[in-house]
Amino acid sequence: MSALRAGAPADIVMANHVLYFWRDPVAEMAQIRSLLGPRGLLAIGYQLKQNMPAMAQRRFPPAGHQLYDTDDEVTKLATTAGFGSVKQIVKGSADAPEGRVMLATV
Repeated sequence: MSALRAGAPADIVMANHVLYFWRDPVAEMAQIRSLLGPRGLLAIGYQLKQNMPAMAQRRFPPAGHQLYDTDDEVTKLATTAGFGSVKQIVKGSADAPEGRVMLATV
């Protein structure tokens, strides 16, 4: 976060496949939000539990990492962190998505 603080206020923060490893994702997102400018954007790439590799589904939860079952769960994290508008984008087909991106604006 110190590198982000040095560039604050930021216009955009992008993070890919880190959401699972944050111990307190609401606190992390709130901290990012505090460093964004008035039109700032947080873009987080992630995958839902059911679309992750079997190894990740088995190993992540016992290691203390959080997996998410629905986009609504991820949206709620962002709104709880103070983001005003949240949009979910699914890349690929709904049956076999290649990934997801949450776009959250201040």
